[in-house]
Amino acid sequence: MLHPGNLRHGSGGRSSGELDAGTGEPVPVWISKAQYEYWSHTHITIDVTQGRGAGFSIEGPTGHRFLVRSRLFTEEESESLAPVQSG
Repeated sequence: MLHPGNLRHGSGGRSSGELDAGTGEPVPVWISKAQYEYWSHTHITIDVTQGRGAGFSIEGPTGHRFLVRSRLFTEEESESLAPVQSG
């Protein structure tokens, strides 16, 4: 199971915030530098829902799965983005 603080994302990782995965503590979400550069124009929503997925760490202990949705940022949203935290 993935616990906050035990994922090593490397020095080039970018923080995407925290996720309330129903595990009692927020789970930090990180993306690699290369992935961030590719997806930086995209609003990504990570939901947690009932059911089984492809074997990611949340499934076993909780019976939930992640559901990821994405869309392009509007021009207005892109201009108002806050600076990104690097790890």
